[in-house]
Amino acid sequence: MKKIIGIFILGLSMLGAAHAGTMQGAVSVESNTEWSSTYSATNLIDQNGLSSSYTSGVTDFDSYVATHSIGASKEWFAAKGTFTDTLVFDLGGLFIVDKIAVWNEDAWGTDRVTISASKDALFSNSTLLGIFLLTDNISGINYLADILGSFSPVLAQFFKFDVVGSTGNSVALGEVAFSTIENVSQVPVPAAIWFMGSGLLGLAGFNRKAKKLAA
Repeated sequence: MKKIIGIFILGLSMLGAAHAGTMQGAVSVESNTEWSSTYSATNLIDQNGLSSSYTSGVTDFDSYVATHSIGASKEWFAAKGTFTDTLVFDLGGLFIVDKIAVWNEDAWGTDRVTISASKDALFSNSTLLGIFLLTDNISGINYLADILGSFSPVLAQFFKFDVVGSTGNSVALGEVAFSTIENVSQVPVPAAIWFMGSGLLGLAGFNRKAKKLAA
């Protein structure tokens, strides 16, 4: 029985190791306004301004470090005179997200962002992740990401960013990426755990039966 328990613990530890956060970029993003097509919201997810690229679902989130260049054509700017806007990111499937990386544009930028998560695009049953203050980066210098992780891991596909700025001529951001600890759309982890647990219980029953026969 000790051997079976050991196997079970090993199996759970292997599943836990598979939950290390990986980088995940959104497949699409929409904003209410934009300065022009050059400074559109798609700049937030194309990795064009990052000093090194990542591979969604592969690159380790915690060890990934990249600066964002100061080029305005690689960033998103809301329409002139707009200091509040809403961005909606679609990850393309259900993921368990535990952290979010936000590169805050250096010149005008965003003061704070309120983030909500949802399984559906209408946010009919959304979860508020929190209100986050972003770093006021130095203008004219390439900048690092703010790592937002002071929330419980959430199962969602869509993330809504209500952004507020106060500097320059509009609110702006550089890039956004997510840390996913599970792609629920592809890997049914609860089912895997249940399958493993059921199999091990069966082995345990077989082991007890064998001992009775031997006695």
